[in-house]
Amino acid sequence: MIEDSDEYKDLLAATMYGHSSSEARELINAFAHKLAELQREWIADRTDMPWWADVIPDVIDPYKNVGPVRPDEEPT
Repeated sequence: MIEDSDEYKDLLAATMYGHSSSEARELINAFAHKLAELQREWIADRTDMPWWADVIPDVIDPYKNVGPVRPDEEPT
C-alpha cells in the first residue's frame, strides 16, 4: 500500500515539520512517481489492455515526459 512506502512517509514528515519549497517539490515528485509505479502494477494486473498500464500513470509521473492527454492540450 502507498501508506507503507518511504516516499509517502517522507512527504508526510515534510508536511508536519516544514521544508523549503524545493525540498517539498522533490518529495512530492518522488511520491507521485511511486504512486504511478503502483498504478502501473495495479492496472497491468487487472486489464486485458496492458498498454494502459503505462499510458494512464505516465500522466501523473513527474519523471516521465508525456505529451498532451487531450489533443487540444499543450505538451508537458
